[in-house]
Amino acid sequence: MEDKVEVEYNDLYGKVAIDFPGHPYTFEDFATKIGIDVKKYSPIGFEFYHEGDITDKDVDFYIYVYCMEGNNLVKFEKLMPLVDFLNELHRIHLIAWNKGVDPTTRGEVTKKIDLDEVEELEEED
Repeated sequence: MEDKVEVEYNDLYGKVAIDFPGHPYTFEDFATKIGIDVKKYSPIGFEFYHEGDITDKDVDFYIYVYCMEGNNLVKFEKLMPLVDFLNELHRIHLIAWNKGVDPTTRGEVTKKIDLDEVEELEEED
């Protein structure tokens, strides 16, 4: 299985890191909650996908959970509102770059501007 992520135009690409709330709640607990028998299938990863309008907080996303059953890779599919999925998480960090940009050649951030503060400063002028 390839871990390449693609959408129609691939305007941005990136990485994601996720923490489940932890003990006692884990990724395996999430898999169990959505109906996977984790005694039979060992969860090893997931992806989520949606196409179209996401302005409705109850819009369904496809949640795919990948599990091992012996030497077999099994893909479970579940439709779930994004807000419900996000409520299962403790932290999520997503970073995305313009296609064609190699972020490893850009160096470290040397300046940070809080756009909320900039807006407040402009209103004071």
